[in-house]
Parts: sequence; structure tokens; C-alpha cells
Amino acid sequence: MIVCAQSASSKAIAVAMAALRNAAMSQGEMTEASRFLYRLVGAAGAAMSAIPPDLFFPTPGEREDVRAIAIPGGASGTVAITLRSSAQEQSGLLDRFERSVQTRSEGVTRRSSEVWNLHRI
Repeated sequence: MIVCAQSASSKAIAVAMAALRNAAMSQGEMTEASRFLYRLVGAAGAAMSAIPPDLFFPTPGEREDVRAIAIPGGASGTVAITLRSSAQEQSGLLDRFERSVQTRSEGVTRRSSEVWNLHRI
């Protein structure tokens, strides 16, 4: 599924670039539209790279990464990412992988999490 998503993304980019080339735009509009498309491609790439690299064969345990972030307007905050994983004993394949993200800024805390499991059908 991950490989298919990357392939579909490449096709979508090619279609978008063709549409831009065929659109009736000034050179300035074409430049700005292209820049937007490349920023969008970069964001999509960042989202795909967010998939844990050891998802299918995780190193069991828990690890946390906390980073300070600058927020527009001079505010600051933190982002804490916690990874908890377990692997099947005999094969080393994924049993459970959980990623929790907690952001804090100016007294506001937000949490999100995602869980992946691998089970034999």
C-alpha cells in the first residue's frame, strides 16, 4: 500500500504539471503555480517519510523525542513524540507499534496517536 501511494502521487504530480503547462497563465502565474505544486510535493514527501522506518520489524521498547518549536508571533512550545513497539517473538515482525504526539504551547496541550498492528489473517 505504501508503494502504491507513492506511485499514485507521482502520477498526480505529472497530471498537475501537464495541466499547468496547458493552462492560459502569465509567466508569473505559471511560476507561482509551479512553486505551489513543488511545496505540495514536499509536504507529501514529508508525510510519507513520517511512516516509521522500522514499522514492519520494530526494535521493541519505548523511546521519546522532545523538541522545542518556534511559533509565529514569538511564541514557543514543544513537540514530544513517543514511540512504543513490540515484535512477534519468533519472527521479529511487527506486533504493535504506537506513535503518540503531544504539542504544548501557551498553556494548550494537544495529543494525537496512531497504532499499527500486524496480525495473521
